[in-house]
Amino acid sequence: MKTINIRQLHEATGKYVRESAQYPLLILERGRPVAVLQKATPLSESGVGLPERESVIRKLPRINQDSTQAISEDRDRL
Repeated sequence: MKTINIRQLHEATGKYVRESAQYPLLILERGRPVAVLQKATPLSESGVGLPERESVIRKLPRINQDSTQAISEDRDRL
């Protein structure tokens, strides 16, 4: 596994992200491993799916006013 340090990652992020699609990269901070950058697995392959939009929306609290008004009132309290 190829290793790079955080400074290298900051200086050439795009390069290393593209490189990680081919093989994992071990990220070091002061010589110690802190992370692994590797190719992402699509959700369908990982077995973890996103919740259905409708079921998430139904769980949100209902308010009897315009959301813009609620947000403005919340901001005014600061």
